[in-house]
Amino acid sequence: SEIELGHSPINEELNQSLISLYQLQSLESEELLELKLTDLFLAVYNCDEEAISLYNELTGNKLNYTNSSLFIEYWLVMFIYTVTYKLDCSIYYQNLKHYNRFLIDKEQQYFSLFKAIQLRNEFRDRKAMDIIQQLLNLDVKDLHFESLLNYHAAYLYYGLGDYTNSLCCVFKASQGFKDTICPVRYFRTESQAA
Repeated sequence: SEIELGHSPINEELNQSLISLYQLQSLESEELLELKLTDLFLAVYNCDEEAISLYNELTGNKLNYTNSSLFIEYWLVMFIYTVTYKLDCSIYYQNLKHYNRFLIDKEQQYFSLFKAIQLRNEFRDRKAMDIIQQLLNLDVKDLHFESLLNYHAAYLYYGLGDYTNSLCCVFKASQGFKDTICPVRYFRTESQAA
């Protein structure tokens, strides 16, 4: 009761006993996990190849981390990296479907985007465009996500022969990536516009 009310501190011996009894991570290891997740997040958003090794390292400890909503969000970000840059993504997609019922609104939006990208990778551009269009019609409050939508919409519009909308989306994506300080994707969209 004294500890719960904050009147008495938890000493190191009790702390270690609780960690052992409940098989918890120590505060130090939680901080290390947080740093690793942040590194993964930045690596993915900047299209850094290091994202793959960071992701593999974190999923190696799957039982500890996958129940965390924070990890699921990063897992989703990792998935968009995988789907965008590797065509053989079926195993990742199947695994992700297991998480679908736990996802919150923002994560559901990412999940929908992943489905669109998978359809595009299967050369089903019209179906992919339908999903992207639905997402573009939402009131999205995440500038990076909105930029990703425009980035992929530009490719789809181009494939469907709508060059005006394609260029419009490229410019929106480029500005968004510039504003979110994502240099690799920014330069990619600039070259796409050229």
